Amino acid sequence: MVETHMGSRLENVPGFPSDHVLGQGFGIALHRTIRPPHRNLTSRHGVDLERENVFGIEDTWTRILNTNSVPWRSICHLESTFTDGSVTFGTGWLSAPDTVITAAHNIYLPESRSWAKHVRVVAGRNEDVGFAETYAVNIHILDGWASHSAPERDLGAIKLANKDFGYGPGWFGFASLTDDQINAAPPLQSAGYPFETRPFASMWYDAGRGFVDSDEFLGYYVDTEGGQSGAPVFFTYAGDQRLVAAIHVYGGSTSNLGLRITPAIYDQILAWNSG
Repeated sequence: MVETHMGSRLENVPGFPSDHVLGQGFGIALHRTIRPPHRNLTSRHGVDLERENVFGIEDTWTRILNTNSVPWRSICHLESTFTDGSVTFGTGWLSAPDTVITAAHNIYLPESRSWAKHVRVVAGRNEDVGFAETYAVNIHILDGWASHSAPERDLGAIKLANKDFGYGPGWFGFASLTDDQINAAPPLQSAGYPFETRPFASMWYDAGRGFVDSDEFLGYYVDTEGGQSGAPVFFTYAGDQRLVAAIHVYGGSTSNLGLRITPAIYDQILAWNSG
């Protein structure tokens, strides 16, 4: 879907230990259990699902303070109020001027069959300030999430009230990459809004080695926490082009997992963008 020689770099994040990350992930037995972030579920394969984790002895998680800069202002803090009265917080990323991609469980709760009735979207949020703010006028999820809580269908889109919203912060590119491209690639990167141990609505970044977990998921040694579901998992290429390869959704004991942008999901995001 995207032609590339896989030449890539890490974002310049003050305080981030890039040397540590470049040597990360080798010689580690990979654990391939699918685990989501906020609730206990069972996948259709009978796999128990849990929330994501922080990996390693060294904490490489680094706070993004200048969230008004590229690409951080294209990452959105989500506050979703559901029809059952619950409120959750998550992350999403702009894929078009009026479209935010996120995890389906940020906008539909299968256990209570509740849709998000209001979603506040703040791009580039840093606690009490943000680059721009709008709200959802429509939401979409993949078939199979509402009916079966299928982990490989945990993807959604938020259509925004302000149709030109993304022209201010900008939006990410995205790509469906082959197994060989993923396995040969430099570290994956992600940033989002953890809420369990970090200041509310603060953005945190990490990078780590990635690998192909399955046809549906990418694994990576990137620290995450509840609230970061829906975050972009991306590469930064020459010319400062950012391409999202997966959407962060689940965590595991030795790696976290992102829903891979397969050719089918690539086409679905394009359809949501143009809808």
